[in-house]
Amino acid sequence: MPFHLPAKQLYKVVGGIVAIVRELKRRLPTARLLCMALLPRGDYHGIHERNVLAINGMLREALAQEGSVEFYDLWRHFSTDEKHVKPELYVHDKLHLSPQGYQVWGTELATLLSLPSLLPPVTPHEHHKHVRPREDRRRRALRRGLGVAGER
Repeated sequence: MPFHLPAKQLYKVVGGIVAIVRELKRRLPTARLLCMALLPRGDYHGIHERNVLAINGMLREALAQEGSVEFYDLWRHFSTDEKHVKPELYVHDKLHLSPQGYQVWGTELATLLSLPSLLPPVTPHEHHKHVRPREDRRRRALRRGLGVAGER
């Protein structure tokens, strides 16, 4: 059944992805971060595509504001236009990739990973949030060898 996500839901999807990116940047301040756009999915009168295109556009803008994240959109490799996926790259549900689709995705990913970063390198002292996260009591207890809180 076709559906169109309300804007609030689209923002939640993008917000979740941005939250993951922020956490990765916090934990791995010198890592090269690549974020790939959502791939097209079934062509139910273009409704799913509108959702995915909207999310990808919002994500591109949000990550540009975050900085230090490379955003790649492989849409053109998996879609003939804004409403139709390349059928040979998907299984019957037009959501999951076929073996040929995974081959295309893997080839493109390998190409992206072999390219030099588009962003300048980040060193730990340049990252303003490079601090050790606070540990909760259970984790501290485990580190000290006392077992889980309440157990001895």
